[in-house]
Amino acid sequence: MHACVPVRYGIDARRVSKFATFSELGIDKNAFIQQYGNPTNKGMYTVSEDKVIEKLYYTEKIRNFLVTTAFIFENDVLVQMERVDTRNDYQEILEQLDTVR
Repeated sequence: MHACVPVRYGIDARRVSKFATFSELGIDKNAFIQQYGNPTNKGMYTVSEDKVIEKLYYTEKIRNFLVTTAFIFENDVLVQMERVDTRNDYQEILEQLDTVR
């Protein structure tokens, strides 16, 4: 069983995403959360009366990068997984410094 842990820095960083070999499309949302823990963030919207889309975002520290993966559920069934963002640890700090200059 896997649990989602807060993003860790330094020597605790993973070398590979825990989702690198993930291949369980069709899994129920509650079973997914039970296996991988609560998401870092989420979004949701309604397509029609009988179709609700929910995106669960998980962010992991992998080497010197923060990697965010989205899991997209349609009516509580996983239909898609995609990497949505990869950031160098220092990218956000550098962007803030550029705006100050």
